[in-house]
Amino acid sequence: MDKRAAQKLAAQSTSAKSSRTSDMSNTSARNGGFCGALQRAPPPMPPGLARRLANKENYGIGKVKVMLRVSDTHTDPDTPHFMTVDKKKRQVTLTDPAAASNLAACSSQERGPMVAAPKMFAFDNLFTAEDQQSDVCASALSEVIPAVLEGSDGCLLTIGYPNSGQSKTMLGGVNPPTELGGIPCAISWLYKGINERRQKSGARFSVRVSALGVSATKPDSTSKDLLAAHAT
Repeated sequence: MDKRAAQKLAAQSTSAKSSRTSDMSNTSARNGGFCGALQRAPPPMPPGLARRLANKENYGIGKVKVMLRVSDTHTDPDTPHFMTVDKKKRQVTLTDPAAASNLAACSSQERGPMVAAPKMFAFDNLFTAEDQQSDVCASALSEVIPAVLEGSDGCLLTIGYPNSGQSKTMLGGVNPPTELGGIPCAISWLYKGINERRQKSGARFSVRVSALGVSATKPDSTSKDLLAAHAT
């Protein structure tokens, strides 16, 4: 069943909207796609996840974790920074660029109550372009997979503007294997956990996997079943 699920991922990865993504997908297909990548070099299970599966730690049921992945930005050094990232506090501070310019030009006595104050947002985890893909997947799936193995539903959701990195986070690439995204890592780690449970207790599992895409760029947008064309 894990092979069939991975084959569906391989087929889905060949459909792309840009030439760059298309080239990556074609290369992936020639190498066996995600199915081949998972068979050749499955992503190593994160130590934290392995420990939770071994100890049956499952304290994340029902909890929604919100993480932020900040893409690499190329800004003019003369342009006022509108975002400050504090990875230690897992916090992002946003400042209106126009307000930042006004603040720089005004003294503290001249700053009135109409000046927009910076807005701070805290997250369960925060990643930047310097973080490895494997670290993102490990953090995002460390509580979802144990919950699924205990019989609960689990969901991994990405939200962002078009071409802002959702495909990279969810699918990733097959070369090198460390670039595998959330979906192939989830498939690999989930079934590895199932096999370990089966060997220890002889338990039987039934798993249903779905993949949906939602485009919010149009008012009448609806969800799309990304696996409908590959159902057997």
